[in-house]
Amino acid sequence: MAAESRTFENDDAIACQTHSQRGTETDNTHDPTTCDPATCNVVLVVDDSPTILLFVKRALEQAGIHTCAARTASEAIALISKTKPALILLDMSIEGDDEEPLIQRLSRDGIFQRTRVILYSNRVESVLQAAATRYGASGYLRKSGNAREVIAAVSTELARLADTK
Repeated sequence: MAAESRTFENDDAIACQTHSQRGTETDNTHDPTTCDPATCNVVLVVDDSPTILLFVKRALEQAGIHTCAARTASEAIALISKTKPALILLDMSIEGDDEEPLIQRLSRDGIFQRTRVILYSNRVESVLQAAATRYGASGYLRKSGNAREVIAAVSTELARLADTK
């Protein structure tokens, strides 16, 4: 499946992969930096592990979901402001340059009120559930290595978002 890559701020770690399937054709005209949020759902995947980031991006892209990815807090913040993602799949362990957890920064900045967020972590379910409740995340998902679980969780949240528009 062909994909178009865009890099923002000359940083190879911030890449947006875009594609959508129409039969056997691939449409590469989607631009996550300028898309209309009413018709375009970009999922921002934030994880500091390149392996997990690649795994999740590939799974979502193969399911026809537009993705952007960030490995650091500063990359995530830049992409949130540029792409206005419909959903953020957030690794809870990401910290900013000031060592403030990204989850706290996003909460303080009101992101959880404006954007659906799924917390994604290896932490035990009770910790994930408590954090989701505390920060107002849409949900949580344990890192299991199961692509179907990731696709199902993201697809469910995107469907809920579509139902509210």
